[in-house]
Amino acid sequence: MTGEALRTMVLELVGNIFLAAAALGAITFLFRREFVRFAEFAVLAILVATFVFTPEVWAGIGRAVGGVIGGDAAAAS
Repeated sequence: MTGEALRTMVLELVGNIFLAAAALGAITFLFRREFVRFAEFAVLAILVATFVFTPEVWAGIGRAVGGVIGGDAAAAS
C-alpha cells in the first residue's frame, strides 16, 4: 500500500465516522425540539466537513489571507 492510498483510506474512514456522529447529533437536537442549537450544530458541522473532505480549500483561503495581511498582492489573487 502506498502512502497516498493509506491517506485516502484514512480520510474516507474519518469522514464516514464524522458524518455518522454529525447525523446522530442532529437527530438528537431535532427530537429535543432545540432548533436553534440544531442550526448552530449544522453550521459547525458543515465547516468541519470542509476541513475533512476538502482541506485544499482551507489551504487556499489561508494563503490568500496571508497574502493580504503580508501585503503580497500576487498571492491574494
